[in-house]
Amino acid sequence: MSREELRQRGREIRERLGVSSSKVARQVGFERFMTDYVYGAIWGRGILAVSERALCALATCCALGRTDELRVLIPAALDAGLAPRAVVEVFIHAGLYAGFGG
Repeated sequence: MSREELRQRGREIRERLGVSSSKVARQVGFERFMTDYVYGAIWGRGILAVSERALCALATCCALGRTDELRVLIPAALDAGLAPRAVVEVFIHAGLYAGFGG
């Protein structure tokens, strides 16, 4: 796959997730990397659906206590088609293994 095809796939996934480029990413030139590799190459792999990847990302960020990322990922997961109740269930299930924060 060409770099331009990767970038296009990344743009499509970012749009589907409702994820805009952050001010920081634009300032440091990180936006192209995020579009091409994070969204195009990783989120764009065909094995898992975008909604399934959103579940994985939610569970991981929940387990690691990454609340800033969750502020972006929760709306993105909903935009990817997850039901609000599914998002809650991910947090409950992740809490069983990672511990419930306090």
